[in-house]
This record gives sequence, structure tokens and C-alpha cells, in this order.
Amino acid sequence: REYGLGLHDLKDVGGRAHLVDRLLQSLKYRPADERERIACELAARYAPDLTSPMLTTAQLRQLHAQGIEIGGHTTTHPILAATDERTAYAEIAGNKEALEGLLGERLRIFAYPNGKPGQDFLPIHAQMVQRVGYAAAVTTSPGVATGSSDPFRLPRYTPWERDPLRFAVRLLLNRRRMV
Repeated sequence: REYGLGLHDLKDVGGRAHLVDRLLQSLKYRPADERERIACELAARYAPDLTSPMLTTAQLRQLHAQGIEIGGHTTTHPILAATDERTAYAEIAGNKEALEGLLGERLRIFAYPNGKPGQDFLPIHAQMVQRVGYAAAVTTSPGVATGSSDPFRLPRYTPWERDPLRFAVRLLLNRRRMV
């Protein structure tokens, strides 16, 4: 209740999944310091033994060694449109520099945090991504990239559906946007 999300029945997986979705939607647009504080409070209270879901340095290097292309995504996953320009640039450039130092190879692709054009990132952020040396960037706009797509605002398939039928429908709708 104290975070404005009401009460949730957590007895079954569906109830817990619903709460996680509500938390993500509620927290991602809050200021970074508030988002971090609330996440830490919730973890300390309800999941004190929780380990980070993020890749370790060894796991990242292993994926890269196996031929998986690693791309940039910012340092702390802010909503760029809600971030001042200096901080946004530091987030984009700092993450690229850190990952390139770790992998010993230049990164080519960037993914905008949350990825909705005009809501989560603005044209200035696409310019920043290009200026730091990325070749392209992906959004969460549905669709398929074509030869005429802006390389710094690429749409993509979004495999977030948990239900196989809904996932198939999403794929078909994305495919239809290509023609």
C-alpha cells in the first residue's frame, strides 16, 4: 500500500506475476533515486536473499566469446526523456566505454531503455547514440526493420508475451507492419 499499488493476493503465480508487472510499470517512470530506494526497500523486506538478475562479467564475456553480439543500453537504465542532457549522454557514453573495455571490441548496437520513441527517448538521444559511435539503435516500436528504416530508431519484434498464442499473434501483427 505504501507505494500506491494497493493490496495483492500473492498466493499463486498469477497474482505474483501481476504484482511484478504493476511494480515495473509504476517504478520505471519514477526518478532514478526514488526507483532505486523503493527497489532496495522491497528487496530487503521481501527478498533478502535475492541475487542480482544481471549478468556477471564472466557470463557476459562467455556470451561474447560464443559469438553473441553484445550491445549497449546505458549504465543505470534511466528513461532518457526524463533525464537532463548531460546525464543522458554520460549514461550512453559511459556504458559503451565500460562494455568495450570489458569485451575488447567496439559495440555496434544500442537499445533505448524502455524504448518508446517520444516517450522514453527523444531525437536528441538518437543523436547522442550516433555521436558516441553506435551504428544503429533499436526501439520497442513494433514492426520489422527494412532498408528504409532509420538506423537509430529501428522497430523490432518484442517477445514479451507469456502465452504462446498471444506471442504468435504479436509476431503476425509485426510481420504485417513490414508490408
